[in-house]
Amino acid sequence: MKMTMIWGALRQAADRRGGPDDDAVVIDGQRFISLHHRDGAFLRGSGQFAFSRRAPDGERTILHMEQAKDISQAAGPGHPAWSGALSDGMNELLVRLAD
Repeated sequence: MKMTMIWGALRQAADRRGGPDDDAVVIDGQRFISLHHRDGAFLRGSGQFAFSRRAPDGERTILHMEQAKDISQAAGPGHPAWSGALSDGMNELLVRLAD
């Protein structure tokens, strides 16, 4: 798979996070990148994504999670879980890039 420039930048940002004081989002031992919930449209490639609600204290609630061949096509307003997630306070998209 050819990596676009934005994917490369996101991969580097994730790799720089590593210490106990970092802002990494870890789900089931896997590191995810936190984005604004509408930024999935810019990620052309495969991986996992989760619709999430992040509270002011940093606590997260995963509202929906799945694999996608193309995150830009799957993680947006056309997704069947999108409206429900927005109603439940979705304000974040968590992304784990495919290897």
